[in-house]
Amino acid sequence: MTVKTLPEPKLDARDAKRAMGRPMKPPTRGKRAPLSLLVRPELKRRVDELATINGITQSAQAGFLIEQGIAVRQVLDAMGKTLAELERGNVDSALYRLGYRPWRESIDGKTWTAWCEPGHPWAGQIGVGGTP
Repeated sequence: MTVKTLPEPKLDARDAKRAMGRPMKPPTRGKRAPLSLLVRPELKRRVDELATINGITQSAQAGFLIEQGIAVRQVLDAMGKTLAELERGNVDSALYRLGYRPWRESIDGKTWTAWCEPGHPWAGQIGVGGTP
């Protein structure tokens, strides 16, 4: 499954001119509150699939995913980063997880790294004077 970057939330999302629908009511304490959503068909299929795998209802799965998304957003906000910034900073880790292996070579005191596809004969090898 690939990571899909979600759009950043709009800062003016609660602009009074853009408000639509009924006013929001606070949920009753200690109860689950209804929340009506319209989602893309692909997202609904994914929620259905996860709910079936986990043996829970669509509603419970959607609630779990929303809570998880909010937790991730809080962590990103605390770190002052976006998902795209994290992905850019972890290219080596991402390639390694995908099975790619580094090939390093030292030339004139500078070490160069190239990433080899899984199964490539040079994967994990050293170049002239390099270290794995």
